[in-house]
Amino acid sequence: MAASPILNAIFWTGIEREIDYAHLADQLAFDHHDLEPRGWFRGIGRVPLGSRIVVERDRMTIDRYYDPVAIPDIRFVRDDDYVEAARGLLDQSAHHALDRSKRPAIMLSGGLDSPIVADALLRAMPDEKVLPSYTHGPVDGWDGIAPAGTFGDDRPFVRAFARQHSRLRPHFPDPAPAEQDYRLRDLLDFTASPTANVANIGFFHLLLETAASDGRDTMLTGMLGNFTISLDGRWAAPEYLRRGRWRSLYALLSRETEGDERGTVRRLFAEAVLPHFPSKLQTRIRNLVHRDKPGDIPPFALLTEVARQDWRQRKRQQRRAKIGDPAAIECTRAESIRGMWASADSGEDLDLGLARLHRIGFRDVTAHRPLIEFCHGLPTDQFVRNGKTRYLARRLAEGIMPESQRQETRMGRHNADWHARLGARRAELLQTVRQMASHEQLTRIIDLERMEQLLRHWPERTPANARDSLPRAIGLTRALSAATFIAHAERRNDF
Repeated sequence: MAASPILNAIFWTGIEREIDYAHLADQLAFDHHDLEPRGWFRGIGRVPLGSRIVVERDRMTIDRYYDPVAIPDIRFVRDDDYVEAARGLLDQSAHHALDRSKRPAIMLSGGLDSPIVADALLRAMPDEKVLPSYTHGPVDGWDGIAPAGTFGDDRPFVRAFARQHSRLRPHFPDPAPAEQDYRLRDLLDFTASPTANVANIGFFHLLLETAASDGRDTMLTGMLGNFTISLDGRWAAPEYLRRGRWRSLYALLSRETEGDERGTVRRLFAEAVLPHFPSKLQTRIRNLVHRDKPGDIPPFALLTEVARQDWRQRKRQQRRAKIGDPAAIECTRAESIRGMWASADSGEDLDLGLARLHRIGFRDVTAHRPLIEFCHGLPTDQFVRNGKTRYLARRLAEGIMPESQRQETRMGRHNADWHARLGARRAELLQTVRQMASHEQLTRIIDLERMEQLLRHWPERTPANARDSLPRAIGLTRALSAATFIAHAERRNDF
């Protein structure tokens, strides 16, 4: 028995590096085995978040010692008390982060979370100190198209934010090198496994290596903001329905949302009523309504029909519910927290690998346990109020950023320029797909013919609809990242 936070250390003991191809196929089917001990290699597992592994002679058990929903409710008399308490915990976390860094920097976006973190860091730093920020943007060839409800360029927001903070020093590295596979093989030298989030993180490498070359020793982020200060209260509509809070429910369902053309009645059924149905019935109803997106595997997952049938057979044998199903709307706060907990279970190898590769600390200021538990204990109305979502974050942001940014309802899209990037490399990627055909397991799992067709029939502009965009933006990049992982693990260079 061997244990290590660094996977390569286990291979150094002589354990064979044998890929678990069923696990790989599950990842490509977006079945991530969150909160399960299964890993990417046969004979090697992982410790799920909030758990410990107990080994006694020939028996191994999982002790799930931490329950993320077993936290106390947080209730104050005054509405402003919630904001003051959240700001105090952010300040506490910022001080902890700065205690471990002599030359910090921040990965800054145009949203709410990282600017709020930047403001907390500036308050915690001595007055004479400056805070460098690093922001990614799209390449020059981007056509400016982003999915409805999103924006594709953070840089204008960051520049406007920096004008209000004289001690912030924004940096905007040339985004050209940050392809979907930029330094992926280098990262695999340090992680050995790709994790569920390894596709499309080229810009992480670019920002970290630029900061490291500037002499920064720690890159700070606010990436867990969506699970803490920026919670959107997805469970609010079902909760309002159960409690008969009709005015709050109507305000939430009648709000204007870019790209959502559903009427209030349809949104009432989809967001408030349907989540109360059993999960299987929810899926059947959704598949009837969205006939262009049928099935239990996302249509943009580029799996062969054989791999899809194998996946379904494994599910029948395991008879387990998928944790954190992204197709479901959580009916309760507890369901939402468990879904977030599952989603947070797959990034630790990636964070450690990035830090080791670039020789720079990589810390999330919003991943502070007291802050997480505080936010998860708040009343729903602290996240959704009069139809306005992310209510806590918007109040924390008051006065520290331009009002247009504080009230922005669109979400940032870091890879909005995928069409320009992949399109410029089509000939190279087509050759890679042909070379992938020499690998027996890849041929069985990944639909190489569909990959080739997607690359050959390339749209002139970024497609506005998900049916045409997602198989290319997500399906292609995940399949190519899987091939790179296999090539790295098996020490081959033909693809």
